[in-house]
Amino acid sequence: MEILRDFVRNIRGNRVLVMVFASMIFAIVLCFTTILRGSGTHLVLLSFFLAFLIALSFSGLVSAEKRRKRELVKLREETGKAVTESSLLFEMGKLLSSKLDLRSCLELLLTSVLKTLGADMGSVMLLDEESGELTIKVAQGLDEKIIRETCLKLGEGIAGWVAKEEEPLLINDVSEDKRFKATVKREGLCSALCVPLKIKGKVIGVLNMGTTCPGEFTPEDLQLLGTLASQAAIVIENARLFGEMERLYFDTIRAFAAAIEAKDPYTHGHSERVATYAVAIAEAMRLGEEEVQNVQAAALLHDIGKIGVGEGILNKVTRLTREEYELVKTHPLVATQIVKHVPLFKDILPSILHHHERYDGDGYLDGLEGERIPLGARILAVADAFEAMTSERPYRKALTPDEALAESRRSSGTQFDPQIVDVFCKIVERGFNGGEGSKPTSFGCGFAPDPYFLSEISLESSGYLV
Repeated sequence: MEILRDFVRNIRGNRVLVMVFASMIFAIVLCFTTILRGSGTHLVLLSFFLAFLIALSFSGLVSAEKRRKRELVKLREETGKAVTESSLLFEMGKLLSSKLDLRSCLELLLTSVLKTLGADMGSVMLLDEESGELTIKVAQGLDEKIIRETCLKLGEGIAGWVAKEEEPLLINDVSEDKRFKATVKREGLCSALCVPLKIKGKVIGVLNMGTTCPGEFTPEDLQLLGTLASQAAIVIENARLFGEMERLYFDTIRAFAAAIEAKDPYTHGHSERVATYAVAIAEAMRLGEEEVQNVQAAALLHDIGKIGVGEGILNKVTRLTREEYELVKTHPLVATQIVKHVPLFKDILPSILHHHERYDGDGYLDGLEGERIPLGARILAVADAFEAMTSERPYRKALTPDEALAESRRSSGTQFDPQIVDVFCKIVERGFNGGEGSKPTSFGCGFAPDPYFLSEISLESSGYLV
């Protein structure tokens, strides 16, 4: 009965079964007619004929069932592949749009495509507009030497051809393609997929996939890769634009800092060096990329509030009055009032505002203590103090790095976060000196009169207050 039901379900779409079924009906009718006429010879012949048709019918049914199962398996495979590809496109779109770091975007793209297509090797090449050459930015499955040395002009090799012609390319046996025999240098490459990365009709690079066996890719693979390439090109362009905006952002910050430091020749370059120390601490503490960037920005802007302090006070070599010192102490608040109007700076305001808080609660502006002080501010406090202590001033000589480290250790747990002091001391002891061109004994500093830069020296003994 099950076979008959399958027969009924399949008969409409199968011409062979329709013919067999019609023949069976005809044979049965003929058989009954012969029986009614009483012809024995005809009855025997028709019986054989009917048996033959029945056997043929069941054979057709079995064949149809097998074919139906094969088609079902194929349909399931195609459906599964379609679901996988759709999921990949969705996930790639979601993940790529959430990342603006160019290298991270490219690595994510390459890893996902290699896995989906089952490729053995792949690379993303970007076009340098000035030189007109393609270079590999990220790759998997390729020799490091190939990654470093590959540089293709437009029209050269598979990737160069695709970039020049602005057309995708599927080659199932590279060795048989006369166009690229002499130029393909990737050892072991047999099958290749290559699609252009285009934005606003302009090629910005190519996406390459390869296998070590011929005939591994299909036109459907090429279509999928082209779809991903269109998506990736937009993300790459956005990442580039974000990088340019980020550079402009930090250039603006540096311009702010330089404008303030120009008021005092002794503080020239102070914010840059504090930022270098602060970033080194943040990276050693394994903070995230965004947190490191926020620490850098806060360090570059932490003293911008000194614009509200007169040069006569900033450059004063004699003691400050208490009123002058109270004015100096307002510079973190002034700094936040200046930068709070810039949306990009909102995350760094707490670090700027509290970079003169002390771990024991005796700092300013709010007397915060311990971990209530923002982490960025605690990092700045250590970096800023070390930079100040190793800077020459009209009223005192600079401490050596070893002397400054000793002061930092003595202030650990009182003025500074002990963990941060420990991290920074290890950094400096390993030879870090603030980067190329730094001179530890001639660093600039923030404003000179702040006694909190001088570790545990009291206000009365510092010589800055009356």
